[in-house]
Amino acid sequence: MTGSEQPPSLKALSINEVLQVLTLLGQEQWTKEQAAQWANQRWQLVDQDAFAFVPAQAEPALRDALLFLLGIDLQVSPDEYLHCTEDVLRYSSQFEQQVKHLR
Repeated sequence: MTGSEQPPSLKALSINEVLQVLTLLGQEQWTKEQAAQWANQRWQLVDQDAFAFVPAQAEPALRDALLFLLGIDLQVSPDEYLHCTEDVLRYSSQFEQQVKHLR
């Protein structure tokens, strides 16, 4: 997946999709705004109950990941984000550990 591509599914969210987004963000191939927009599109479907988490057992971790990504573009000043690249990499590693038994 390149920096301009979106993960394929809008009706389901998988562990691999979240890892792809976190990787793109951690490698700075996606902006924080792109990642937040991606998460917002999915969160709207969650609110409409038009969404599935794959696998279903990963729903809590996937919801947490969406929430993290929803706020990834928050700024504490005009030139500083609340979360830096190291925060993204740390979260990505934690997420991967949390879901490794569900893949």
